[in-house]
Amino acid sequence: MIKNTNSTLGQSGQDDILDSSFLESVDSPILKPLSEKMKVDLLLGHDGQVTILHSGRLPYLLKWVEFDPDNQSISFVSEAGHMQPLGVAISQNFEKAIEGMHDIAVVMKSVAAIESFRIVPFINIGGSLN
Repeated sequence: MIKNTNSTLGQSGQDDILDSSFLESVDSPILKPLSEKMKVDLLLGHDGQVTILHSGRLPYLLKWVEFDPDNQSISFVSEAGHMQPLGVAISQNFEKAIEGMHDIAVVMKSVAAIESFRIVPFINIGGSLN
């Protein structure tokens, strides 16, 4: 069963990092790559829609997803401004697909089921604003 939720993932609080093992250092707003903590995949649908799959609960409130074409990286950005690179390679097919995107599906999937599904804003920091 799919739980379609408009609420943010994780719990709320002053500092939105719920699991300190994700931190590079206490003072850094950049977290360790998500792929070091869980399985992360990018899917490209027949319709050109990109979906991010991850296998575990995020330790923060997800605000948006950001693509940096210079570094060929996709990062999650939390409510409090923490950034977490996904840590997965971005192929040219994905780069072309995300060129004009404004939102992206983020799905937490366990072995047996989809645990959460969310559409969040997608920002291409190297792209034009249409």
